[in-house]
Amino acid sequence: MPEIIFRTEHTTKKYATGEVKFYALAGVGHELFKGELTKMTDLGPTKNRRDHVGFVFRSYDLVPSLTAHEYIQLVTNIAANPMPADEALGLLRRGQFRNGCI
Repeated sequence: MPEIIFRTEHTTKKYATGEVKFYALAGVGHELFKGELTKMTDLGPTKNRRDHVGFVFRSYDLVPSLTAHEYIQLVTNIAANPMPADEALGLLRRGQFRNGCI
């Protein structure tokens, strides 16, 4: 088994804007193994973020003319194996997360 060189467990990041508080991370864990990062090409980190990490911005960087569903659909259009926008929006509405992220 490869040697683990970095591990996070139950990582949480909470933001507050006035009275409104929300979680950017909720109980996220990750392991990196020896040699894993050195195998990536220059485009590797970009592809990894596109295919495995999702961000939904709540205030800035939004396209003002899009609905929440349209905005999520826009993001899922560039991923290799995206979660359907309806499913992602449903998870947001119910406050459910998969591996700490949606």
